[in-house]
Amino acid sequence: MGAVDWLICGLGNPGAAYRWTRHNLGFLVLDKLAREMAIGMGPDDDLLSEVGAGSRGGRRLLLARPRTWMNRSGIAVHRLCGHAGLGDDAGRLIVVHDDLDIPCGFLKIKLGGGHGGHNGVRSIIAELGTGDFHRVRVGIAPAERPDDVVAYVLSPFPSAAVETVDRVVEQAAAAVLVMIDEDTGTAMQQFHGRRL
Repeated sequence: MGAVDWLICGLGNPGAAYRWTRHNLGFLVLDKLAREMAIGMGPDDDLLSEVGAGSRGGRRLLLARPRTWMNRSGIAVHRLCGHAGLGDDAGRLIVVHDDLDIPCGFLKIKLGGGHGGHNGVRSIIAELGTGDFHRVRVGIAPAERPDDVVAYVLSPFPSAAVETVDRVVEQAAAAVLVMIDEDTGTAMQQFHGRRL
C-alpha cells in the first residue's frame, strides 16, 4: 500500500485466553476503533499482525494488532511502519497500551519519551531506534502495587470492573479519533489525566 497518514497500533497478546486481560487493553481499544470506523481486521502473516485499512476525513489509516506477543511488539511495528510508508517518521505512529503507573479509569496521552517499564513499548523503541511516537496510555494500576506484576497484568478483569473497562476503552478510542481529526494537544486537553 502507499503511505498512510496514521498507523495506529494497539498492544496485547494474541489468543482467546488473553483477550480480556489487563495487558490487552490496547487490543480492546483497536477493536473499538475498527467497529467505530467500519474497518475490517484480518491476519497478515508478512506483517506479523492483524491489520485493517480505512480512511477518516480524507486521511488514510492503518489499524494493527501485532501478533508477536507483547514483549516482541517492536518487530511487528517496525514492519508495519515500513509497509505503511512511515519511513523514519515515527510522528505518524500512535501506540495504545496499558500502563501500570496510571490508576484504573484514567488515560494519559503524550508524544515521545521512554518506555516507562512497559516491555511492549521498550521493544518498539529498540526496533525503531526512537521513542518519538504518540502514546495513549490506559491506566490499570490498582490501589496498591501488586507483588506479582506479571500475574496481575495477565489476569482477567474482575466482573465488577466490566463497566469501567468499557467506559475507558470507549474514551481511549475517542481520544485516538481526536488525535487523528485534530491533534495530540487537543486530545490531551480533553482526556489526559481526567477520570473517565
